[in-house]
Amino acid sequence: MLAQRLDHMRKSLIYLAGTLLPGRNRASVLQYYDLFTSLFERVAENSGILNLGYAENPQGADLAEAQKEMVRQTVAALPRKGAWLDVGCGVGGPACLAARENPGVTVLGVNITPNHVDNALARARSLGLSKRVDFRLGDAMAMPLPNEAFSGLYAIETAFHYQDKSRFCHEAFRVLAPGGVFSVADIVWGRGFRSPVDRGLLWIWKRMLAATEIFTEGDWRNGLEAAGFSGIEVRDITREVLDLMPVWRDRFKEHREALCRDYPRPLIAAALLAFDIFVARKGKAPIRYILVTARKPE
Repeated sequence: MLAQRLDHMRKSLIYLAGTLLPGRNRASVLQYYDLFTSLFERVAENSGILNLGYAENPQGADLAEAQKEMVRQTVAALPRKGAWLDVGCGVGGPACLAARENPGVTVLGVNITPNHVDNALARARSLGLSKRVDFRLGDAMAMPLPNEAFSGLYAIETAFHYQDKSRFCHEAFRVLAPGGVFSVADIVWGRGFRSPVDRGLLWIWKRMLAATEIFTEGDWRNGLEAAGFSGIEVRDITREVLDLMPVWRDRFKEHREALCRDYPRPLIAAALLAFDIFVARKGKAPIRYILVTARKPE
């Protein structure tokens, strides 16, 4: 226990020092997940699904079910047969859920974080899904995958880490087969939020979450069109996602003492303060949450 706490303290200092440096890069993302994966898993109660969740009625929603529903919403437009690609697959929970609920597909997850890939492979084995679900190391902007290999591609809450989302759009077009479907759940700039306070909050958020390029809805449309996609649709799901923040705040409070045994107390206090600020600014956050879908022409 002491060794784990000291290790988290060391990683916390490295990561916090990194937030003060200019630019965000691959190393920043690796440091972020190296530090926080165990925290996310504890708060998500080891479900393997680390997204914010989706709920039609966010107030009092069951968080674990909301996280599963986010996966379902994101893959809803994908064809129900063939091979799917999960970009930024985390520790494998979404890919395993998608495979269990869609028996006509196989799922390959790619991620740049080695321990995520190891954990995801172990999860698939434990669930008896190894024949239909696989994971490997891979960068969203240079995927080590053949052309036109997938009928569907999805990414859930990972695109804010990508240094060049336009390049990702071109890579997605390359690996999708003709008629293949693209679906991404992403955090974007909110409409009309450009005040100094908004920009300050977004800067802090970007630094702490190892975020790089924050798109607008228009940026996604332009990037997908430039890559060759058609039938682009953008669905605003801000309310269904961001109104879950009070639920997340309460979950962090439930786990606070356990988290403080593993992580520096000021770090956990800062996370709770961030939730309190976000909840207090309900409806005034400088970000939106969207689901973007598109199709590669036949």
